[in-house]
Amino acid sequence: MIILLYENGNLLDKIMRCLIVDDDPLICDLLEHFCSKINEIKGVTTTVSGFESINLIHNSSFDLIFLDYNLPDITGRDILDLNPSSAVIMITSNKDFAIDSYNYPKIVDYLVKPIDFPRFYKGFLRAKEFLSASQKRRKRMPDCL
Repeated sequence: MIILLYENGNLLDKIMRCLIVDDDPLICDLLEHFCSKINEIKGVTTTVSGFESINLIHNSSFDLIFLDYNLPDITGRDILDLNPSSAVIMITSNKDFAIDSYNYPKIVDYLVKPIDFPRFYKGFLRAKEFLSASQKRRKRMPDCL
């Protein structure tokens, strides 16, 4: 859920909730630190478990998921196949999945470890653009019963 902040009728900011899923706690810490540098990201949840991420995705609302492909208990592909409604940035050292990632429209970027902030931020901007376009499409769709 993106929260829009208005002041005197002017859009100030979009606040995003993010989920970080990576079995390496150091990567989780790094990504959480990168998120803290971006004003639009206010809520960050991290998990080192793929199974826990499934529960979090189904019980919470996230705008953006940073998802590792190689998790010990389930793969990032398995999580994607469960069709999370969030935008996804793949975070992995596995370059092999990059080509297949085009089959998942929710994947907005594919970052290969090690990750630096400029590349992370570029991915964030892609996610922000994707979410904005998705929100505009939803506004144009008529409500169905």
